[in-house]
Amino acid sequence: MLTIELIDPRARSLLDELVKLNLIRIQETPSSDFQDVLQRIRERAAAPPLSDDEIRAEVEAIRAKQHGKSSS
Repeated sequence: MLTIELIDPRARSLLDELVKLNLIRIQETPSSDFQDVLQRIRERAAAPPLSDDEIRAEVEAIRAKQHGKSSS
């Protein structure tokens, strides 16, 4: 069994043609409510996820700020 995520809607028409030729069968599985909510949250995310370097820089900045406060 394979799970395929369609990125481009035109791909669905290609799959439909393969179904008509009896080369494949498509069985859509219902997604859970949690998966639906998670997908909507991901789609609505305004900013792209932070890179490892950006996370590291943020952590270092916070640590430096906290270290400066504790020594005063």
